[in-house]
Amino acid sequence: MIQLDTTPPDDAPDALKGVWPLVLRWAGGDDAARGDRIEAASTEELRALAAAVKPLYPAVSGYGATGNAARAAPFGDLVHAGLVARFELALRARWASQASGW
Repeated sequence: MIQLDTTPPDDAPDALKGVWPLVLRWAGGDDAARGDRIEAASTEELRALAAAVKPLYPAVSGYGATGNAARAAPFGDLVHAGLVARFELALRARWASQASGW
């Protein structure tokens, strides 16, 4: 697993520097490790993650397009985690609605 610095890259946009704690919590590790964290998270945690990440899409895309792809990658992983969180929330809602019909 790649160890992330405790602080964001110096050249990251301010809009992204503020979410670095989310990067450290949700974006570290490989896809399997992120998936495990998402599956173990509470519904409230996943809602918060999805809500926090959605407005970041343009900033992450813009940062990656400036030639800083390696430094932008953890933010991209955060966006991915947010998308997976939205999918997990949809699955949980579906399972809950099916379970209530039994």
